[in-house]
Amino acid sequence: MKAVSPNTEAILLLTAPLLVGQKTESVKPLAPKEYRELANALMEVGREPADLLQDSALLGQIVQGVAVGRVEQLLNRGLQLSQALDMWSQRGIQVVSRADRQYPRMFKMRLKDKAPPLIYCCGNLDLFNRRGLAVVGSRKVDDHFELVDYADKVGVACATENITVVSGGAKGADKISMLGGLRKGGTAVGVLSCRMKSDVVSKDYKPALRDNRLLLCSAVDPSAGWNTGHAMQRNKYIYALADHALVIASETRGGTWAGALEQLDRFKFCPVLVNSSVLPASGNKKLIKHGAKPLSLDFSKPIKPQLADASLLETVGEQSELFSLEYSAPASASGLELQVKEAPAEVEYTTATPEKRIEQAVFPILHGLLKEPKTSVELHQTTGQRKGQIDDWMKKMSEQGLVRKLDKPVRYVAIQTGFKENA
Repeated sequence: MKAVSPNTEAILLLTAPLLVGQKTESVKPLAPKEYRELANALMEVGREPADLLQDSALLGQIVQGVAVGRVEQLLNRGLQLSQALDMWSQRGIQVVSRADRQYPRMFKMRLKDKAPPLIYCCGNLDLFNRRGLAVVGSRKVDDHFELVDYADKVGVACATENITVVSGGAKGADKISMLGGLRKGGTAVGVLSCRMKSDVVSKDYKPALRDNRLLLCSAVDPSAGWNTGHAMQRNKYIYALADHALVIASETRGGTWAGALEQLDRFKFCPVLVNSSVLPASGNKKLIKHGAKPLSLDFSKPIKPQLADASLLETVGEQSELFSLEYSAPASASGLELQVKEAPAEVEYTTATPEKRIEQAVFPILHGLLKEPKTSVELHQTTGQRKGQIDDWMKKMSEQGLVRKLDKPVRYVAIQTGFKENA
């Protein structure tokens, strides 16, 4: 396993429990909200998490009161971190943080500042950026042969049509569909909520991990056991990585029900479809009343158009591209990994230095993001670029008459230019 980046090291020390040979933390890591506040404070002074490891005075500048001592304790867990990294490496587990280019773009685009600061991963990280079909359902489907067969056929159909299955890897519909697709040579992403340390060495997953057809990931420590809160949080990550979602069977309570309702009523990351033909559970019909779309799959036909047709029922407005192999975000998780349209001919550049070529690629994207005023912090959260870099680009775009700087608070908004709309 590659060594973690300095920023990832700092984020691990600040937020991870580092459960190595122990059941509880020696000092309580920063909660997501606490870490966001610390990260925002660092951005405001143009610094990064890694700077806390090098500049002992920096912590006192951005953290007040008794919290300083707790953060210092967290940052001093170097030995514990080293032991954890060794254990994870032996199981093929690596860690990516929001500061790394491998971090899933869809998390940043859809979850924004609620995206987990760390993700533990085993397998093919490129699968993070292949939107597919989220398949979720009750653990109780194991009690009904018809539902087991249905879930398996969904996975097989996805493999046949090059659709990545995204699931929670839990017993029941999730795992059945995922294993069905893997058995037929397909790809899958399993978003785990517990016991990742055990799952990565499971005989069910070894062949697909070896062949780079599977990615297992988790936002919780690989040694962590079952926790209801972690399972509920995991739901939104499954939907955030998917282009469409299919609920095979849901009761009117429990994780499947809560996760689907959260998408329908709050996040709306992707269309939510429900099985309406094979032993539909009580929750399936009620999800339709909340806006989910009924789906009666015919496995003798390709499922892509069936999923698309179902998602458009009674739906007005533009739908996301169906099962794109690689999602092209307005800006990716890191610097030069931007997937962009060429700058329009109306905007000419007379030099071709590396810096100017970067600006030629980036400025149209930033211009498109600034249809409404945004702060540099908001741009940082959307693009993944350092706040200091954003400030530098905003200054140059202001000088070129591409954006206008607003005060109280400082924000930037696009000025009409020759740029085409490409955000």
